[in-house]
Amino acid sequence: MHTFTEKHTPAYIVKVFPKASDLFKVHGINFCCKGDIVLKDTFAEKSLTGEEVLEQLNTSFKSWKEKGNTATNWEAMSVAELVEYIKVHYHTFLQEELSALGEFVTRIYRVHGHDSPHLEQLYTLYNEFVMEAEIHLMQEVTEFIPLIQLQEGTNGETVQKEVHKLKERNVEMNELLKKMRKVTNNFVPPLHACGSYRITYARLNDLETKMMDYMHVENNILFKKLTT
Repeated sequence: MHTFTEKHTPAYIVKVFPKASDLFKVHGINFCCKGDIVLKDTFAEKSLTGEEVLEQLNTSFKSWKEKGNTATNWEAMSVAELVEYIKVHYHTFLQEELSALGEFVTRIYRVHGHDSPHLEQLYTLYNEFVMEAEIHLMQEVTEFIPLIQLQEGTNGETVQKEVHKLKERNVEMNELLKKMRKVTNNFVPPLHACGSYRITYARLNDLETKMMDYMHVENNILFKKLTT
């Protein structure tokens, strides 16, 4: 069975073992926007005990494999198939979730903001994130996807410029997600939190998970296929 080492990158590991993303989130290891940095360097930067993280990772991977799980064969998917995957799994989700979740973020800010000042920060950060996400989606749907369909997935200069813009947008969204996690104490609601408060934090956590997967598929799979 495959054994992960400190020489592997988070991007590679999540391709082979998707559930690794959960462990990487716990340890603050970026696998979507800085996924090509080998674990050895990440462990040093974050002062993590590499042996402990790798043991957790390989134990989880063994258990996952023994249950009959297999990873998506990303390399076998064409550019067109990857684009369709992104549209179905991420575009649809964001189009449905951003506005609905925004109502919850606004509600808890208005009701609890007077005694929970961090909710004003959350409200501001979330709306900044929505703006970035909507621009990203618009750029992808109206410019990027038609372009690669027209050029049949070639790695021409225009395609590379579009990829660069989308990757920069991904970095901005990732930073906003990190800030939202920080101001919400890792999306853990306070003891006095009402139902809406708890639902909001749970949905924000789900949004972060979905977005990190989205950025991983774009940065480490689709964009690489287009630019290499």
